[in-house]
This record gives sequence, C-alpha cells and structure tokens, in this order.
Amino acid sequence: RDGNCLFRSFSDQLYGTPEHHALVRDRCSQYLASERDYFEQFVAEPFDEFLAKIRREGEWGDDVEIEALSEIYDCRVEIYYAAYSQALMRTFHEAGQRRGGGG
Repeated sequence: RDGNCLFRSFSDQLYGTPEHHALVRDRCSQYLASERDYFEQFVAEPFDEFLAKIRREGEWGDDVEIEALSEIYDCRVEIYYAAYSQALMRTFHEAGQRRGGGG
C-alpha cells in the first residue's frame, strides 16, 4: 500500500524481512541503469525520467523491475492473479534462463 510492496516482497523472500526494501530498490535501479541498452526498449517514458522515478521511495514497481530483480538475484519469479490463487499469470527468469539464450 505504500508503493514499496514489490521491493518489500523481494526483501522478505531474499533476506527474511521486508525491511531491506530500500536496498532491493537501490540494487534494482543501479542494475537498470547499467543494463539501459536492454531495458530502455520496455519503458515508454524517457529512460532517465524512469530511473529517477523508480529510485524514489514509495514508487511502484512493474514488469521491468521484476525482470531486473529476477536477473540480479538469479531467481524465478511467478506472478499470480490475486483473485485466482492457482492461475499463473507470468513467469520471469524461468529455469535460470539468461537474456540472449545463454541460460
């Protein structure tokens, strides 16, 4: 509800507490900046504006950030519809696949 839910979720699963959400957000924004050539194609707004926005506390994350975090932490992420607990919507970083087919 505070806009940090994506980063709190990753923090909780990776560090055992949601309290490291700022660290997760920071790592995400740094990774997105370093991988700009790849991620820029998925962002509708100017990329520098996107980076400035995602660095702000309370700013929501979306598919781009989930993809980045799945790569940073080398983990599979499954997204489910909230209304249908068994309905898988999307999987990120399936079977440890890397971009470019190097997985």
